[in-house]
Amino acid sequence: MTEPTKRAIYKLEAVPRNMKLRTQTRRALLSTLFLFGLLTWVYVVILQVTDLVLNLGLMSAPLTHINVLPFNLRVDLTGMIAFVVAALAFFLLQLTPKARR
Repeated sequence: MTEPTKRAIYKLEAVPRNMKLRTQTRRALLSTLFLFGLLTWVYVVILQVTDLVLNLGLMSAPLTHINVLPFNLRVDLTGMIAFVVAALAFFLLQLTPKARR
């Protein structure tokens, strides 16, 4: 084979590896965002049900005692943000191609 042909073949082989790595990284990041968003939303729903039963006033309280953003967000606002993050991450995860084995 001539030198230009070897370089062309190398370029064709190098692109899928890079794309595969980026796709795997994107899928891992989106899966993590989906999972943690969903778990945070479920945690807030459990707090809301507990608040309804025991009438503790938890929904308007800050999420933690730390007075720095994003830790001092209200519990109900945190639940809404977590739901949006989980839904958006799941949607983008479905659009990302799956790895071929």
